[in-house]
Amino acid sequence: MTSGRCRTVVTLLAILLVFLPIHARAQTGTASITGLVLDETGGALPGVTVTATNQATNVDYMAVTNEAGNYTITPVTVGLYVIRAELAGFRTATTPAVTLEARQVARLDFKMAVGAVAETIQVTGVAPILQTETSSVGEVVSGTTVQSLPLNGRNTGQLTLLLPGTITYNPRGFTNIGSVNMNRPFVNGNREQTNNFTVDGLDVNETIDNRVSYQPIPDALAEISVETNNYAADVGNVGGAVINSVVKSGANQFHGNAFEFYRNSRSVAASSPTRCSFLPTTRGRVTTLRDLPPHRSRRRLGATAIFRASVRKSETRERVCRFQETRSRPIGSARPRAPS
Repeated sequence: MTSGRCRTVVTLLAILLVFLPIHARAQTGTASITGLVLDETGGALPGVTVTATNQATNVDYMAVTNEAGNYTITPVTVGLYVIRAELAGFRTATTPAVTLEARQVARLDFKMAVGAVAETIQVTGVAPILQTETSSVGEVVSGTTVQSLPLNGRNTGQLTLLLPGTITYNPRGFTNIGSVNMNRPFVNGNREQTNNFTVDGLDVNETIDNRVSYQPIPDALAEISVETNNYAADVGNVGGAVINSVVKSGANQFHGNAFEFYRNSRSVAASSPTRCSFLPTTRGRVTTLRDLPPHRSRRRLGATAIFRASVRKSETRERVCRFQETRSRPIGSARPRAPS
């Protein structure tokens, strides 16, 4: 294939990815909302329109109650939502803002009063949403935790070790990023090869030794869902943990960040164990700083941007752009001195 044809094919593929229907690239690491809508006497209300509105994008997710008054809205992108129930002849019922997490099945029941649709009843004093719809055992690592905790090597796999029942024989292995060198947790006594890693619900397991083939940078993650037991059949097939990294979705406001992390051998404390792993050794003895020209350095830099882009006059797409690059300078040959 000539270079001109290669450029044409690459251009066409890029255009195709931009204009793909949104449902073709929908996130699968999502949440669901379910519940029951009743009238003041406790009778089921069919035909009620239940709408969940994303507070960051103003996107609506809707469902209609069946004859038994039940409804289910799925899938729903993780985030902050206000849910309202509407039916002619009844006042509109609205909940306060509710946070939905990855793979969560939130139950929200409504009791509607007779009145005009224009009248709104604000549901106050809503109890915390408990996990009553699934038997899955696990925890969600929030985006705030992902970005606030120090991560040596910016490997978010380290955060799985915060959960009960997880352990590793080699913590240093979690500072590496890549399918070859990166360690995984042992969960509930299972081997590290028995975990299932996904990004937005899509499989990212390496075919060799079940390692991780791709891991988003911490700044691009909304949260990490870790299920350690009794997970649903759609994410089963493993005995360890189901670890799902959820990438941030777009928002109405443009925002992002830029970063650079810099380390070198001259800034590490002389007695630090980190220094011992960062510097070479000579006959079992850590080489001193003045014996190391030039010094070793490592830089990680990148940026993220979150926004909504207009594809057509009546259609927009959520966009999350992310970039990270690692630059390393290997250490020079050591020149050990004779002992004094």
